Amino acid sequence: MHDHEKPDEQDVQRMVDALLLISDGIERTRRRRPNAGLLRMLQLIATTQSVRTSDLAKELGVHQSSATRQVQALTEEGKVQVLTDPDDRRANTITITEKGRAELATLERMGLQRWMLFTDGWAATEVQTLERLLTKLRASIAAANRKT
Repeated sequence: MHDHEKPDEQDVQRMVDALLLISDGIERTRRRRPNAGLLRMLQLIATTQSVRTSDLAKELGVHQSSATRQVQALTEEGKVQVLTDPDDRRANTITITEKGRAELATLERMGLQRWMLFTDGWAATEVQTLERLLTKLRASIAAANRKT
């Protein structure tokens, strides 16, 4: 196939099949690894100035009671701090502490080491090409979703 030729349905189906297999594998691993949910929660808290438990639950796709339990555990471990929202005294906001940032860095390093293992034997250009194509696919999906 030349770069200017459009993919046919069979080409796209093979791509979708490969993506779904990868996605399913990642999701299965995420469910089996207790640190995976913790990593995502710490990432969300770290990248948001102050976030509410309800926002975390929605973003993580878990029940609010589950997110509340995780936040309580993280608070007891000193990894996050729960503060009363000055705009709404009934609500609390969660921020990450230095101890939480250190835990996040450790978890991210562990995750990166796993991906380094997965791509062992790959050429740098292959990793870069996959990243470029996945970024392009995300942009195409976003553009298509805006049209619908």
